[in-house]
Amino acid sequence: MIQETHTFRSLGSGCEADLFLPKSEGQFPIVVMGQGLGSERQFGDKNLIAALVDAGIAVFAFDYRGFGGSEEILKQPRQMIDPDCQIEDWQSALKYVATLTKVDPARLVIWGSSFGGGHALTVAAAAWAKAYKIKAVVAQVPHCDSRSAFKHAGLKTALTGVGNGLKDLFGSRFGKTHTVPLVSADGDDTFAVLKHPGWYDGYMRIAADSTTWQNAIPAASLLKIGTYNPIDTVEQINCPVLIVYGKNDPGVLPSDVERAADMITHVERFCFDGDHFDVYDGGPLNAVAIEREVSFISRYLLEN
Repeated sequence: MIQETHTFRSLGSGCEADLFLPKSEGQFPIVVMGQGLGSERQFGDKNLIAALVDAGIAVFAFDYRGFGGSEEILKQPRQMIDPDCQIEDWQSALKYVATLTKVDPARLVIWGSSFGGGHALTVAAAAWAKAYKIKAVVAQVPHCDSRSAFKHAGLKTALTGVGNGLKDLFGSRFGKTHTVPLVSADGDDTFAVLKHPGWYDGYMRIAADSTTWQNAIPAASLLKIGTYNPIDTVEQINCPVLIVYGKNDPGVLPSDVERAADMITHVERFCFDGDHFDVYDGGPLNAVAIEREVSFISRYLLEN
């Protein structure tokens, strides 16, 4: 496998990415990958990348602005999570991939996981995305509906999140950033964005190799996350979609994923008997998910 580091521009900031290529010659079909909530590229997907490249498919995995090797969103602190800005990064990534000589942009699949799975659905539904002729979409444990997620979290947690977000928004006017943990350990009563049982260990497992990631995000991110609902546009997707989701996922509710899937014309569902992080690298169902996802992607990139 050949690995190249690339930098592309997204609204004035540099985004860093890795391009993975098979060692053979030719123009390769391409999968563009975007990661989940507060994540950096290759968090939990190294095994999938290797499997795709072994199958003869190139992979372009990028960091959103403010994460990993990418520069900040202009005038925003690092690790700010802004769904609109991250969708802009997706658009910039696809535009850049279309210029690469070693890949065939006419054979393109987009892949996203967790919050990035919601992004993959949002991108596929966007009118501007039609120019990129996306062959198919893989949405792994995809975030679909913030309204439902906040309701499921409970009123107290939701109000605490909003309070932290407003505190950060007010402090930013004076050059101060108020952060909150992205994920907290079981039994820790500190407010965190992700507090589901076992998720701290799962997140720390996939983030273990990073030298730049921090378990803290600007709290104003919560105000932006709370209004993001990919389910509102999924009915506009006109390419095949594979949705991979967990029967026992407390953070991405199976009922939300199934409601979204019901609105997509060409959809395949793979519901695994497990939790959110079970399908990431090191998880007990990682190999099962990879087999299903590579088979689906190969059908649209190698067999057509």
